[in-house]
Amino acid sequence: MIGFLARRLLAMIPVLFGVSLLAFFALLMSPGDVATITLAAKTGIETPSQEAIEAQRRELRLDAPLHVQYVSWLGRVLTGDLGHSYLTGRPVTRELTRVFPATAALACLSLAVVLLLAVPIGVVAARHRGRPLDRAALAGSLFLSCVPDFFLGLILIVVFSISLGLTPVAGFTDMRGIILPALTLGLANAAISARLMRAGMIQALEEKHLLAAKARGLTRRVVVWKHALRQALVPLSSYVGTQFGYFFGGAVVVEVIFVWPGLGRLLVDSVNSRDIFVVQGCVLAITAIYVLINLGVDILQWILDPRTRHVEAVH
Repeated sequence: MIGFLARRLLAMIPVLFGVSLLAFFALLMSPGDVATITLAAKTGIETPSQEAIEAQRRELRLDAPLHVQYVSWLGRVLTGDLGHSYLTGRPVTRELTRVFPATAALACLSLAVVLLLAVPIGVVAARHRGRPLDRAALAGSLFLSCVPDFFLGLILIVVFSISLGLTPVAGFTDMRGIILPALTLGLANAAISARLMRAGMIQALEEKHLLAAKARGLTRRVVVWKHALRQALVPLSSYVGTQFGYFFGGAVVVEVIFVWPGLGRLLVDSVNSRDIFVVQGCVLAITAIYVLINLGVDILQWILDPRTRHVEAVH
């Protein structure tokens, strides 16, 4: 396990290094002078004096060679200094921590929707392969996977908010406000996950050792829910883990539609207002979340699938 973790952690380094380079050069290539923008964000003065700009430039090491600038910038990032928002004047880390709870709550509830729907539907469809239940599950998942996020969100708003009055149309006024964004994100991904779960269950149920288990007298329920389910969860966990990372940073459209105060909406607002330090902070935060979630998925697969442990042991 320790060797497995060490290899995965080493594999994360090139990814984080590449993203840090992109974020650093995006900052340098952004319109305007970095020292002036930084000083304006810190002090709230639109046109700081030339002496103050030069002092800020020296403090940020912007007069040094490029590799020295990168090392200096990376050092500040690793200590949590991501600069200040040009719009609010607050530190970027404070802006990120302000929106992170809303994004985390939405991502976790969306993941719960995916798992609560995909696993039982996939198992039932596999057990009734080729029958009406299976065909109905496939048709429903095909429909939901073909509907764009924004259109599904609008349908849910019309039905549950405007017609039935059960939930607010948008915003985070109370706990009901999270239901529609979570359903919008969860339903489309649950459709694809259910198809993966069905395929995994069918493949698992046709494995020789499970056929032999049934021949030895194990009940179908034990074979399906104890042995086949564990095997089918391995490919599903890989896909769901990737989507969980998407919920944190890629659900921009859903957050904008529902005016959800999360990381994706902060990123869109910052891009529109050219608040480069917040954009940079959002990109770094989303990347770090993606990498950590992928590490968690690798660990989960290592636990669930003995074949993964065998391959790691060979290498």
